Amino acid sequence: MVEQKHDRTAVEGGFFCGSQTIKRGCMNEEEFKTIAIGDTITYTLLADQRPKNPQRAYRGVVKSIYSDIQMVLVTLLDEGYEGLSEPVRISQIQSVNKP
Repeated sequence: MVEQKHDRTAVEGGFFCGSQTIKRGCMNEEEFKTIAIGDTITYTLLADQRPKNPQRAYRGVVKSIYSDIQMVLVTLLDEGYEGLSEPVRISQIQSVNKP
């Protein structure tokens, strides 16, 4: 089920103040709950996606949030991939930028 989030509560001194980067896989459930539709995330691909460059970070705008499975659907912003959609798991997210 798609969960549409519309409130943009500020988290002072927390994970999402500004564009703070987190270590891969360190985002917890509470931090994930603060992601909102329209946020821009930076993420890496999973090993089973066989990335040519595993360290490459991709950027996408959050379009849907699936809290029950801790996944978001993003529309890619990277050159050559613009407009494509991709699911991103909580463990892949490296940073979040609020609009």
